[in-house]
Amino acid sequence: MGPDWILLKAFLVGLVLSIPVGPMALLSIQRTLHFGFMSGLTTGLGIALADSLYGLVGILGLSVVSDFLFKYETVLRISGGIFLGFIGMRLILESHDLKKTGRAPKHTGYLTEMASAFFLTLSNPMTILAYIAVMASMQIDASKVEHPWIFVWPVFLGSFSWWSFLNTMAFLFKAKLSEKHMHRVSMISGVLLMIFALLVIISAL
Repeated sequence: MGPDWILLKAFLVGLVLSIPVGPMALLSIQRTLHFGFMSGLTTGLGIALADSLYGLVGILGLSVVSDFLFKYETVLRISGGIFLGFIGMRLILESHDLKKTGRAPKHTGYLTEMASAFFLTLSNPMTILAYIAVMASMQIDASKVEHPWIFVWPVFLGSFSWWSFLNTMAFLFKAKLSEKHMHRVSMISGVLLMIFALLVIISAL
C-alpha cells in the first residue's frame, strides 16, 4: 500500500470522526445561524485544528503528550464542561434579550470563536483513543511514510471538510428562518449545550 493511499485513509479518519452529532456540531450550527457562514467556518477551523493535533498524537504515539493529557483528563473535561455550560447559558440569555428587545447578540470575533472551539475540542483527551482505534482498524501504519508528521494535513482536511459542509447546510437553512424561529433555535441550542455540559462534568467525575 503506497503512501498516497495511507494519507487518503487518514483523510477519511478525520472526516468520519467529525461526523457524530454532539455539542461542537450544535455550537458550530448556532454560530452560523446567528453570525453568518464565516463564524461557523472559523468555529469548524478551531475544531479541525484540535482534531488534527489529537490525530497526530494518536498516529505517532506521542506518549509524553498523551500521558500528560490523560493525567489531567478530569480537570480538562470539567473545565470544558463549565465553559460549554457558560456558552449555553449565554445563548439562553441572548435569546431572551432578542425576543424582548429585538437586539441581536454581539459577535465576539472570529479569532475568539476559533480559540473557544479549539479549547472545547481539546478538553476531551478521549479523542486520542478514538483516533488510535480507527487508525488501527483501517490498518494505517505511520512507519510506511517517510515523514509521519505529514499525517496532520489529511486528518485536518478531513475534519475541516465536514465542518465546511455542515456550516454550508446551516447557512442555506438560515434563509428560511424567521426571527421567531431564530429565538426558538437559540433557546433549544442553549438548553442542549447546558445538558451536554452537565453530562461532560458528570462523566468526568
